[in-house]
Amino acid sequence: FLVLLTGLPLISVIQKDAEISVSERRPLAQLSGYTERKDKAEANGEEYRLANYFSYLEDYLLDQFPARDFFRSIKAVTNKYLYLQKDAGGYFFADGTLSKLDTELSEKAVNDAIKRFNSILETCFNRGKPNVYFALVPDKNYYIADANGYLHYDYDAMINMLQNGLSERFQWIDIMDQLDISDYYVTDPHWAQENVIGVADRLLSSMGADKLASDYEYDKVSLNGFMGTYYGQATLPVEKDTLTYLTNEILENVTVTDLEKNEVIKVHEEAYFTNVDPYDV
Repeated sequence: FLVLLTGLPLISVIQKDAEISVSERRPLAQLSGYTERKDKAEANGEEYRLANYFSYLEDYLLDQFPARDFFRSIKAVTNKYLYLQKDAGGYFFADGTLSKLDTELSEKAVNDAIKRFNSILETCFNRGKPNVYFALVPDKNYYIADANGYLHYDYDAMINMLQNGLSERFQWIDIMDQLDISDYYVTDPHWAQENVIGVADRLLSSMGADKLASDYEYDKVSLNGFMGTYYGQATLPVEKDTLTYLTNEILENVTVTDLEKNEVIKVHEEAYFTNVDPYDV
């Protein structure tokens, strides 16, 4: 007990601060002095008290605690399997997949999105009045929350807001019936590309395309050990996913302009699998 009590704080002081948490995919708090933080806050017209600094120090020490992910995992497992809590820090495991609680519908966020979509429509897609389509991709909770006793916001209310608020020029394409929970990664909120040919066909047929996604042949390229967003955030014991993407001669010859990096790239970039977010592939 004494070794842990004295050793861990000592290690925390000696070890170099980590800049990011790979498992949580976020930057970690870095050490800075009281005067530095006070001057920065006051420059923005904010009052900065000593209590604010102690609160920041607590966040910093938690972020830089030795073996942090190990202890987070112990806490999550204890809460779920010993205390039988329904979730671990807002994350839960149900129907063979990890998900995150999302209980409250933000009407402001939906209304802001509606305004933005309508604005883009009138600004960028007004000349010639082209056909414009809208499809809503449901999150994993749409398929598993209610059935497993977890709270989730009212999807029907959100859909009603969208249909009433979006311009009549948007042609709604319903893809809900083309998906189920097995179409999503276990450790990530995204759907698995190899499972959504049916969704692609629904979109293409609704837009009057001559050929569907299922009319083509694809090669599957699988990358083992995919740790999705929820894998590190939930810290619950689950197996890693396999990230699979579909390709063929047509897709191999397609290029994409990356406007952030101002460079031309391929549709799939296998080397990105080693990025902080392997889904960058």
